[in-house]
Amino acid sequence: MAGSYVGKSSGSAIKGHDPFALFTFPFQGLDGETGDPIGLFSRKAFKDYQAIFNQPVDSARLVNNGSALPRVFGSLNNIFSWKDLTMIISLQYRFRYSVLKSVINYSQMYSANWSHPDFSQRWQQPGDEKKTDIPSMPYPADGSRDQFYSLTDINVFKGDNIRLQQIRLEYNLSLRRVTRNTVKKALLYTSAENLGFVWRANSEKLDPDVQYGRNAYPMPIRLGGGVKLDF
Repeated sequence: MAGSYVGKSSGSAIKGHDPFALFTFPFQGLDGETGDPIGLFSRKAFKDYQAIFNQPVDSARLVNNGSALPRVFGSLNNIFSWKDLTMIISLQYRFRYSVLKSVINYSQMYSANWSHPDFSQRWQQPGDEKKTDIPSMPYPADGSRDQFYSLTDINVFKGDNIRLQQIRLEYNLSLRRVTRNTVKKALLYTSAENLGFVWRANSEKLDPDVQYGRNAYPMPIRLGGGVKLDF
């Protein structure tokens, strides 16, 4: 079944493709009368979502969005010193990967009262399909419809980013004369971590590590400091 291979980054590899490839269903827009998301089945526009999921992988028109894991990653540390003062700036980078973002799910909204930032942008009347890709809100909700929309290529974005991971300030203070050599020196330091992005590829300014909606909580900034004594 095609649905078993879509939205996965591992464990459901398709022969001849990267095992970490991110596959999605092609999004064909919204129905102008109902606001339903439209897919493809046998090369035709289709809204039978279970039939789309159950297509044979070989005949399904899946979209390969590239690797779901960063192919290039690492960190850079820059050290600046002046007399007894040192500043360390750490950058973290990850390139060449794609992310499937978390989207609105009406089934969860009804059952667990989970909201989503996309709710205000949903299709509400004919003509809205020309200005939004967010499906209408049906009642009762259709779980297959929600799942299909969440696994379409319209919801994929480039995860490439550069983060300002840490800034650390250190000051070396000589204490030989003050403590009569009991304490030779002290290192005073303070640091801040998770300071945000220097750059990110996606135009929506999404964080690839945050699933927007019920878990839309980015990593908080962490502040610290201390004293290291050298006896």
